[in-house]
Amino acid sequence: MNRTSLKVALLAAAAVLACASSGIRAAAQAATSPPTAVYNVELEPEHAAGAYDGLLTLHYETGGIISGTFRPADGSPRRITGGTSADGIWLDLGLPDHTIIEGISNVKGTLKGETWIDDQPYSFEARPVKGPGG
Repeated sequence: MNRTSLKVALLAAAAVLACASSGIRAAAQAATSPPTAVYNVELEPEHAAGAYDGLLTLHYETGGIISGTFRPADGSPRRITGGTSADGIWLDLGLPDHTIIEGISNVKGTLKGETWIDDQPYSFEARPVKGPGG
């Protein structure tokens, strides 16, 4: 198992223990059409240059499924897949190495997490532009 795979596995375990049980799943199951949330995203390396900034649109489907798009400030839109559970959120942003951000916490509507891209640690933060259903 390489370093990136190990980090992803560890983050997956952390997601089960410590993340966003703030009603996103309940909101997704309660609505007839999926609630949608739009976020401004910053995905920044901890020790180097090369940030990814952009707009993230997420649709919270029934059954804990997340779909949407990530539109980097300097690139084409990318399809997003992900999911929720009672304890966490994970997202695949469609960036290099199938970048998966797991263990995302929801702090007052802001999504926060960490990932690895090209063997570099990155911090992920998505601040809401508008809330679910809005």
